[in-house]
Amino acid sequence: MNRFLPIKLKSALLVLLSAVFIFFSSQIMGAILISVLGKILGYSTDAITNGIESNDLVRFIMILFIETITVWLVFMVLQSQKSNLQSIGLTAKIKFSYLLEAIKGYGIYILIFLAVFVFVSKVGLINTDQAQELGFKNPTGVGLLLAFISLVILPPIAEEILFRGYLYQRLKLSINSKIAAIITSALFATAHLELGSASTPNWAAALDTFILSFVLIYLTNKTKSLYSSIFLHAIKNFIAFVTLFVLK
Repeated sequence: MNRFLPIKLKSALLVLLSAVFIFFSSQIMGAILISVLGKILGYSTDAITNGIESNDLVRFIMILFIETITVWLVFMVLQSQKSNLQSIGLTAKIKFSYLLEAIKGYGIYILIFLAVFVFVSKVGLINTDQAQELGFKNPTGVGLLLAFISLVILPPIAEEILFRGYLYQRLKLSINSKIAAIITSALFATAHLELGSASTPNWAAALDTFILSFVLIYLTNKTKSLYSSIFLHAIKNFIAFVTLFVLK
C-alpha cells in the first residue's frame, strides 16, 4: 500500500495547484479583460483603475468576467481529466430539499460563528470588528441591482464550483476527507484575507469564511450535491447584502 501513497499525494498536490492556478488566473484574466475593454472604449489606464475601484458597472463587469472564467477553467480542467461538472455535485435536478438543508446549515453556521467570534474577541486574538471589503461602497438604483448580482449570485456559484466542488471533491479522492476539508477551508479563508486591497490582512473575514467552508462541506457531503452549498453561500451573502446596503 505504501508504494501507492506517493501517487495519491501527487494527485492531491496537482489538484491543489490546479485550484490555486484557477483562482489567481481568473483574477488576472478578469482584470486584463476589463482593461482591454476599457482601452477599446477609449478610456485611460487611470480611468479604468478608478472605475474598478468606484464605478458599480465596471466593478460588476469585472466580477462577471472573473466568476465566468473561474467556472470555465474548472470545466476545462475537468474535461482534460475526462470528467464533467456532474462529477463534482452539479447534478441535473435541483431539489427543494437542498434549499431547506441550506437554511438549516445557515443556523448551524451562525451558532458556530457566534461561539468562535465571542471567544476570539474576548481573548483578543484578532480584530473581529474589521469590515470585509465588498467592492461596492454605497450602491443605489441600478447599482444596487448590480451589487446584488455581484455579491449574492455570482460568487456563490463560482466559488462553490471551485472550492467545494473541484478542490474538495477531487482532494478527497486522494487523501482523507477530513484533511481535504481542512485544506479546502484554509485555502478558501486565505482567498478572503483581502491581501491586495486591505492595509492589513482581514483575519476576521478569513476566520468567518473558514467556519463557513466547513458547514458548506458538511452540506455537500450530506446532500451529495453542490446546490445546497450554493444556496447556503447565497443566503449568507444575501443577509450581508441586506444588512450593509438595504438596512443601512
